[in-house]
Amino acid sequence: MKVQKLFVAATYVCQVQRAMKAVQPGVLKHLNVHFFVTHMRVPKLDVSIDELFKLQQWKQLEEFVMDQGSIESSCFPFLAHLKISEVSGDPAAVDLVRLRDALLTSETFQILKIDAHYIGLYENYCAFNVLGGKNLVSDSETKEFINQIPNGGEILVKCSKKCVIFIGNVRNTN
Repeated sequence: MKVQKLFVAATYVCQVQRAMKAVQPGVLKHLNVHFFVTHMRVPKLDVSIDELFKLQQWKQLEEFVMDQGSIESSCFPFLAHLKISEVSGDPAAVDLVRLRDALLTSETFQILKIDAHYIGLYENYCAFNVLGGKNLVSDSETKEFINQIPNGGEILVKCSKKCVIFIGNVRNTN
């Protein structure tokens, strides 16, 4: 199958793998996954059990969107080659640090949006401090904070009650 954009609605990660294997390598650029969440389990991407990241189709992706699942921090290095990624989940502060560290080594990374469904990230400001930034903007109406990673402006971290957005650019080669 030759497609550039693939939308997969699935209950298990193995269903996403099967759909991706059906796509000709070198063609797929955008993957959108919607997981059906039951009251018993939330689908989770985990390097130790998933072969998804080994697929040539995954390695050639430019954009990845995952809705209603969660992703283990062990998967973060496998997001670094993407230009745009949007992941729904509840990241812990330590996972945000691991994600930041993985993305700082990426030359192609542009945008990652993590939709945090709980208020704890916003209310516990240490989750922002652990990112290594200082509070540059605080808007009392939107409860939004913008932090800058020390030692340069390669990545701005925008944190709000509902999302954490990492915005980076290709490093200056001048």
